Amino acid sequence: MKKLLIGIVSILLLAIIVLPFITGDAEVDELNDKTRSQLEGKFIQLSDGVVHYELTGQPDSQVVVLVHGNAAPYFSWDYNVPALLQAGFRVLRYDIYGHGFSDRPKMEKYNWDFYDRQLVELIDSLKIKQPVDVAGTSQGGAIAVYFTAHHPERVRKLILCAPLFDEVTGENMMKFIRLPVIGEYFIKVMGDKMNLKNPENVFANTERLEEFREKFKKTMRFKGLKRARLANLRADEFKDYAAINTKLYKKVGQQDRPVLLIWGSADKPIPKGSIQRLRKIIPSIEYHEIEGAGHVAHYERSEVVNPILVEFLKQ
Repeated sequence: MKKLLIGIVSILLLAIIVLPFITGDAEVDELNDKTRSQLEGKFIQLSDGVVHYELTGQPDSQVVVLVHGNAAPYFSWDYNVPALLQAGFRVLRYDIYGHGFSDRPKMEKYNWDFYDRQLVELIDSLKIKQPVDVAGTSQGGAIAVYFTAHHPERVRKLILCAPLFDEVTGENMMKFIRLPVIGEYFIKVMGDKMNLKNPENVFANTERLEEFREKFKKTMRFKGLKRARLANLRADEFKDYAAINTKLYKKVGQQDRPVLLIWGSADKPIPKGSIQRLRKIIPSIEYHEIEGAGHVAHYERSEVVNPILVEFLKQ
């Protein structure tokens, strides 16, 4: 019996050691000047790293800043930018640190203040002086709310697309990943698989799913994505996001500013209960529910969402 137990333990230990080599690693390239020269968009050096961005439209037009979430980098706005430009707006979109083609700084935690500093520095570096309209999706919604709460004079209107508020599915798994050592091992072994499966979790329909997945794969080849996601999940702000976000959303709700909320009825990560509680905190919020759409309704059903965005911004 003792020999059998030792044998089982030995096999398990061997599996633990070998598994990372079997699963492989999608992160094979470095983000540097050479690789960036082959990518679309522009790049700018900020205090925490190099940021990938795109600024389009007439210089004297009202600026709309688009902040993506964990589901996908700035390409998740691909179907919205043309409509905003056609409506006469100037559009700034960028990859938050750790995502897309922006740097993945080696930090223990990526917190709200870290992302806020990135946005402030980006706007300042691009010499955008007037108050901007800010649109954020998923975690990008929480970043947009943090920015609005802390810099109210810099925001004209706020748009939230399925924003992270006080509840998200898979919280038990996130608690598991945050554990020391275990998190590093799990993200090493399962991180690529999780990233590849992520598009399926945010779509309700499959029409644009495969193209979305292919775009995401291009960002997975650069080193640091999985490490950055772990740093994001380990931030104190993410651990206590329900309490922290409730205070931030209340603060924004007390400000005299138009706020738009969009949510897909088939959203898996953000449950309807969370959206209902958010609406109670900001009673004046303009709400649109996109029937049958998933977590990235602005990408999946852009033909429905775009007119809503333009009308709200032009009011």
